Amino acid sequence: MKETCSKVFHDLGSSIVKKCWAGVSDCGGTERKAIGLSNLLVHECVDHKLNTAVKKALKKSDAVFKIIARMRKIANSVHKSNVVHDAYIRQQGATELKQDVVTRWNSTLHMLLSFLRNKPYVVSVVAQAAHLKTTLDVKLDQLQLSVEDWNIIEEAALILKPIAMVSDLLEGDSYVTTSLIYVTLNPLVERLGEMKPHLNHAACQELCQAVCDELGTAFDEVQEHSVLATLLDPRTKKFLFKDAEHKEWASDFAHGQLLIMFPPPQGNADEKGPVVVVERKQPEPEEAKRNALERMKTFKLDDLYADAVGAPQPATSDKAAHEASLKKELQLYLAEPPINMRTPDKKYADPLVWWKVHQSKFPRVAELARKQLAMPATSASAERLFSKAGLVLSKLRNKVEPEMFECMVLGAVNRDLLATKETV
Repeated sequence: MKETCSKVFHDLGSSIVKKCWAGVSDCGGTERKAIGLSNLLVHECVDHKLNTAVKKALKKSDAVFKIIARMRKIANSVHKSNVVHDAYIRQQGATELKQDVVTRWNSTLHMLLSFLRNKPYVVSVVAQAAHLKTTLDVKLDQLQLSVEDWNIIEEAALILKPIAMVSDLLEGDSYVTTSLIYVTLNPLVERLGEMKPHLNHAACQELCQAVCDELGTAFDEVQEHSVLATLLDPRTKKFLFKDAEHKEWASDFAHGQLLIMFPPPQGNADEKGPVVVVERKQPEPEEAKRNALERMKTFKLDDLYADAVGAPQPATSDKAAHEASLKKELQLYLAEPPINMRTPDKKYADPLVWWKVHQSKFPRVAELARKQLAMPATSASAERLFSKAGLVLSKLRNKVEPEMFECMVLGAVNRDLLATKETV
């Protein structure tokens, strides 16, 4: 993989740094090193961290983990044995049982929900298992779930469902997601903590606490650019910063990023940008007396205001003036009232539309916002691309040329754009 990535980066040349400044990693060492070859910022996929935290939490709750293991065996039996499958599917109303997959996000929740939807059919087929002639190694009739087990399954699904909802939200590839990371994860942990005492089963309370602990550990290290994206999203800029110190830190980081994007003009001043005081030539005593008398003869109150406004000020260096200008523009943006998260038609508001309208007012902050908000929160879009590529490169197409394969995948991914009224 290292050699492949090195070749790709070499072929792209310096243009990759101009077009791409960050790469989303699945938290694995191989991908992180591959992205590091191009000196890009490594952004860890939020979905991978969420689902890894859930898996670790499930292992901590022994009772729930054992119930899920039995459910997995039941689903596997229904899928693998024609006899068991026929006995299950013959029941009117029975739908397919989902089975969790290690590499598929939120698949454990989907399995729990499918069992709850098909509860009477699962109970029935497991009860019949002793009379079914199968070649399975598993004794299905010994996997029957008790009433308490079903109650635990229901509460476990209640714990995992909001996590899946946040995961699905952050997987989007047609809207801004990075700015939503902290404004969804922090309230999520708080809600789970509030729910814990009201759960009926100790096993589920244990699971809920484990989930909160694992999420806290997974997202303990603050990702600066995710916080920056939150600050530069007009919907979320007020949500995250509950105290002045945190807000000041984020504002200073944003100011630093602006200085990187828009470096100060090169002048004769040194790096520190010292203050240059312009000395005024002092008039002779007699001349000063004459000038003062002349001024008093035509005295008006407006002269006092003019003196106050026009008083000589120290002249700062170009660098200091440039930094002050960037900071002022950023502060003016932060002083703008936030926009609602949803539009009147209940759709999520698009921060990029807001920035398009206000880019003339905050031109440099707008450019930084477009850069930061373009970074996805997860690698879901790439995962979907791999799935589509796997469907395109089937057994009947295993000898297709690489160039043709690339065109076919491109067409499959963008078929909605290609299917217009003129062309189908």
